[in-house]
Amino acid sequence: MTELDIFFVGGANEVGLNATAHQFGQDLVVTDFGAFLGDLHASVQRVVPSVDALHRDGRMLRGVFLSHGHEDHIGALSQLLARAPVPIYGPAFAIELVRSRLQEMGRERRAELYSVEPGRPFELGPFKVEFVSVTHSIPDSVMVLVETPAGRTLDTGDFKLDRAPRGPLTDLDRLRAIGDEGLDVLLSDSTNAERPGRTQPETEVHAALEDEVCAARGRVVVTLFASHVHRMAGLVDIAERTDRRILLAGYSMQRNWAIGQKLGLLPPGDGRTTTPDGARRLRPRDLLILATGTQGEPGGAMARLARGHGVVDLEPGDTVLWSARAIPGRELAIRDIFNRLIGQGVLIRTAKQRPALHTSGHAQQDEHLELYDLVRPRYLVPFHGDRTMMEAQAETARRWGMDPSRILIPANGSIFTLEDGELSLRTVEDVTPMPIDRHGQAMEWGTVRTRERMGRSGALFVQVPRDEAGWVRRAPLVVPVGLELDSEDVDRVSRAVAAMVNEAKTADRSALDEVVIRAVQTSLRMKRFALPWIEVRVTADA
Repeated sequence: MTELDIFFVGGANEVGLNATAHQFGQDLVVTDFGAFLGDLHASVQRVVPSVDALHRDGRMLRGVFLSHGHEDHIGALSQLLARAPVPIYGPAFAIELVRSRLQEMGRERRAELYSVEPGRPFELGPFKVEFVSVTHSIPDSVMVLVETPAGRTLDTGDFKLDRAPRGPLTDLDRLRAIGDEGLDVLLSDSTNAERPGRTQPETEVHAALEDEVCAARGRVVVTLFASHVHRMAGLVDIAERTDRRILLAGYSMQRNWAIGQKLGLLPPGDGRTTTPDGARRLRPRDLLILATGTQGEPGGAMARLARGHGVVDLEPGDTVLWSARAIPGRELAIRDIFNRLIGQGVLIRTAKQRPALHTSGHAQQDEHLELYDLVRPRYLVPFHGDRTMMEAQAETARRWGMDPSRILIPANGSIFTLEDGELSLRTVEDVTPMPIDRHGQAMEWGTVRTRERMGRSGALFVQVPRDEAGWVRRAPLVVPVGLELDSEDVDRVSRAVAAMVNEAKTADRSALDEVVIRAVQTSLRMKRFALPWIEVRVTADA
């Protein structure tokens, strides 16, 4: 067997839902298994990749490799583990995040979690795997090198080649050695592929935050992604220099702080942290708050602070430093927070006023070119991005000198086969993702569409009593939900249903449903209502 299949279960032609499988024979491993958490449908808390696809056609899932601990890379693991236990291998911070999440859900016993240091290869069935350190906006990010008898692939995960990070540097020497040894396929993050130049270094963000905190005269709130522990560590240094105490606002901020302390990424003990009661006793200029809620989440610490229900009350003269950028679809929620804070006299500073207040964790074009120089892949497969992003990276690769025939753009479901050193598209499978409701339960997309329609137009439940001869002799029960119908409207619908069912004289259930729905629609159109969702129930009338 000399064939290796590369199977995009998620993360191609989209941002989020990252899941890329490698299959050799019937053995299969998957790198990352993330959720989509952006602008979602009504009642949907998250969307996760297809679990069925990993077990289809006799595939044997041997393990999961994690590139890092962001939700779009680990956020669907609980759904994967609900199907069957599977070992999970990843860098230390990602493993601790997964462990914490599974413990909260009571599923930690279904997972074998293994923390693997970069540069220490391990084997899993026919796969030899190695993690390579890279810089990103979360500690312990890695690229994943997979070697089989059919060839070698390198999955970048999320990365940038930051020359001045607040944390370890990318292991450029190992990447260069991988290029020297020969790399068949590079699977590369495309998030920032449209942007020329290099991503701003994290040390410049630290300097900007320090300037702003030093200049502030009241309380300072810094809202940032709770996973950005290196930035949090920098804010500890700033708090020490400005003699401020730190208040952690938001559950994920407190959880990740504890994990950072456990792994030695943050100072041990209480250090400069304080409690909400302690924060209220401090002078405003002595407090620095690290807050969740960068995307305007209703339950996030920033939204609660803006509504006046936070851990402290903000006042005129306080400053909010927004050290993040909006995910598409979250702009209005963030804008609402801004309006509330400005109404309270709070100064807001964002990357729009001072670009150095935030930097991306993803590589731009010059960093892609540098990576190509290091690893010199025979084939490039851009992913982790929408079609425009992936095509932008393809153009960068052509500019670098790669043969266009060796750049393959995937879609979700694409299966590329590496055989005898050649990569080609073999087939495309159905990998329809799965919606998860706010209680963690999987749903069908038909259910989601039904809920959306009911939310937009309301619902009407109609119970039709029929006797043994098929006649409706009593008034059908009509129950409107989310509709402005008075008693006369309800009576008119009921009469119309009875009349049309009796006229139709059909015993066929589906035909009867159509008659009832047509009667309701006719009645409501007389009032120019938007048509609701209609649910019909037929009962026996003795």
